[in-house]
Amino acid sequence: MIHSAQLNPHLVCFLCHGYLRDAHTLSECLHSFCKSCILRHFHDGARACPKCHADLGVTPKCVFDRTLHEIVDKLFPNLKDEDAALEREFYAAHGFEKQLLPSKAPTVENPPPPAQVEYPDVTFRLQPDTEVAAAFQLPPLPEPQLRLAGHVKVQDVLKVLSAQLATREVEVVCQNAVLQSDLSIHSIKHSVWKTSARMVWRYRKPHKEAA
Repeated sequence: MIHSAQLNPHLVCFLCHGYLRDAHTLSECLHSFCKSCILRHFHDGARACPKCHADLGVTPKCVFDRTLHEIVDKLFPNLKDEDAALEREFYAAHGFEKQLLPSKAPTVENPPPPAQVEYPDVTFRLQPDTEVAAAFQLPPLPEPQLRLAGHVKVQDVLKVLSAQLATREVEVVCQNAVLQSDLSIHSIKHSVWKTSARMVWRYRKPHKEAA
């Protein structure tokens, strides 16, 4: 069960206050919501972002956020199973078989994901950086090990950290180098880590005097 104390703006839908399901991101302001929640919002006639109230125009657009969707699935695999069970119960209760219907909302786009190299999953460890002053240190994670697709970027891992640490003030370091947000896990493993041992990232509050 999801409790209110766990809610975080990076992984939680502003509309339903649950973890993002089938995450969709608004093109105008880049805020993300569950697909069903944002469709209902548009169906009710709204044409502004429900979170920041940015004007989305006559035909607001949102797109499937593949990376955010994958992160939620990786962190909370039970949610996917729960969704499937609820869906089966719904169709059984109404006496008809599951059908894949096209969305009736012209404002929501589900384009095929852009062509990209599919790197294998990478398992790595996130641990606090204890080599900086205490003022920059952050607490350990309850589950410090992550397994994510190689194409996932640092910025997405930062979202995970922000969610679990309840702070946006965080940066990650590998081999004493602060990782840039646009780097992929695969590239870091092969160009920064460069060893056969399991990769380790250290995290901390932003530290101007990075090593």
